[in-house]
Amino acid sequence: MIEFFMIGFCSFSCIVIIHHIKGLEPWRIKSLFGGIAMLLISTIAVSFLLELQSLNNMLSSLNIRLFDDENNRIQIWLFMFPAIVGGIGINVVTSWIQSSKPPREE
Repeated sequence: MIEFFMIGFCSFSCIVIIHHIKGLEPWRIKSLFGGIAMLLISTIAVSFLLELQSLNNMLSSLNIRLFDDENNRIQIWLFMFPAIVGGIGINVVTSWIQSSKPPREE
């Protein structure tokens, strides 16, 4: 149940960030901060899910299961979602690095 909360947190946070940076010029500092925030969210989600998987392995040695066998198919998507969020974040940061501020018109 907690893994679905983490995916919900990631998806809500990313939707809010994308809403705020959508339509901005790529050279704006807000785009850079949005991309870095998405990278941080994906890193936190991956580390949380790795800890959850190690906890599951430890408890399975005690014959206590956190995940059912049918949920093992769902677990791959739990790791794919942070990878997708990180990919979007790195694309936003890369577009900020490659863009240049337009010259001022006087």
